[in-house]
Amino acid sequence: MKRILAALIALMLLSCACCSLAEESLRVVNCESWVSLRSAPDTQAERLAQVPLGAYVTGEYDPYAQFSHCSYEGVSGYILNEYLAPAEEVQAEDLMPEGTVILDGAAASLRVQAVRSSDGYKEKLWVGCTDADGALLWSYSAGPVNMTELDQTDAFLNSAAAEPFVAVYSSDCGLVALDLQTGAERWTLPNEVVNLGGSLSCAVGGDGTMYIGGYYGPDPVAIAPSGELLWESSSRYGEKDGYPLEFWWLYDLKVEDAGLAATYDSGSEHAGSVLFGLDGRMLAYKFTDE
Repeated sequence: MKRILAALIALMLLSCACCSLAEESLRVVNCESWVSLRSAPDTQAERLAQVPLGAYVTGEYDPYAQFSHCSYEGVSGYILNEYLAPAEEVQAEDLMPEGTVILDGAAASLRVQAVRSSDGYKEKLWVGCTDADGALLWSYSAGPVNMTELDQTDAFLNSAAAEPFVAVYSSDCGLVALDLQTGAERWTLPNEVVNLGGSLSCAVGGDGTMYIGGYYGPDPVAIAPSGELLWESSSRYGEKDGYPLEFWWLYDLKVEDAGLAATYDSGSEHAGSVLFGLDGRMLAYKFTDE
């Protein structure tokens, strides 16, 4: 009799535990781009859908189990619990992969963040846009590309353009403009048109024109908000014994009242600063040791 009573109590407790799992709003976190919605609570089960980072799902969340039963866009299945969190507990930072934050800006009540990460061999970039409530509206990934001593990916927020956008760079394909509201690609400026190099610097003019330059790339180039390459400048200031005299290793750009100020540094006679006009002409230059 005691054994029967104990079994009944255990069954009642199990039933109560199961009944307590009500459906709630969950969000996908802790992943790089997406997680699998599977047909059964097994990592080898059929993948029914790819659920992107930050997406909302409806599920019976059990923090003590390995999987939770969820629904996403009308499809029901199972998602690993390590990639889920109650929606009300999720902060914007929880939607970002691990890495170095290289962009954290705001425009039109939206927040744009970019994270650069690597495994020691490859470098990649994640860009995400959240609204005022921290909901992830869209995300975008660039790379992976081979790592070098230079940064091979970058991202810039152009809030001065008539229609703000995010410019994302990777050394393998060039510069891509993403619509701020949707993340859709507006245009691409490929390497075949201008190869920007690595470890880029960027300054944005009041009309949304982007001035960009980098190591092993050209001197500053001007890019219109439409993606048109307007001009390429040159830091060459003379010639000696048949060799060009020029500044090397551009590492900083600023738009000033007088023009575009560029700073170069190689720890040699090629270090200094150049003032370009907003038409790309060299207006003045100065050596670091002057």
